Amino acid sequence: MGFLIVGVAMLALYAADVEPVAHWPWWVLAVPFGLTVLWWAISDSLGLTERRALRQMDERKLQRRMNALEALGLGHLKHRLRHPTPPSRRSSGREPVSSLQNPDDDLPRQDPRP
Repeated sequence: MGFLIVGVAMLALYAADVEPVAHWPWWVLAVPFGLTVLWWAISDSLGLTERRALRQMDERKLQRRMNALEALGLGHLKHRLRHPTPPSRRSSGREPVSSLQNPDDDLPRQDPRP
């Protein structure tokens, strides 16, 4: 984007006959535009623009969620969206024990039909 701004500024100075830009050859004025096209081609091929767009979309999504929580009066839950708890703090590594577990669940089941 910077190359494009420089190119447009140089073109405006050339059109206004501002010294020394007014006496530069045409190809010097075309260099920033060529660099702009080259940069866009490289950034698209590397996926930089797509990653930037996805990051912006994620930020907008998070902002919408926080606004919705605020509108519902649940603003105190915002910290959960911004800073999720690390996996080591979420669980102790053990599987949860249900009070409804049957100790015989480990035995093979038999078909009740004769």
